Amino acid sequence: MSSKGSVLIIEDSPAVGMLLAEFMRKLGYDDIKTAETGHAGISLFKEMIQKDITPLIFLDYNLPDSTANS
Repeated sequence: MSSKGSVLIIEDSPAVGMLLAEFMRKLGYDDIKTAETGHAGISLFKEMIQKDITPLIFLDYNLPDSTANS
């Protein structure tokens, strides 16, 4: 199976992040990055964009360091 592209998972629950990553691997994605905070996710996203990589993003709606109120 060939690679389908890149994935960025931004999720503060390690168990959910690992579950999503494993699911995406089974679907043929092999370039999977994970971040447990919003700030780390933004940093990884910027790095990927600078390398001309546009990832599929799974974003936790409620991160402790990045909410709609902050």
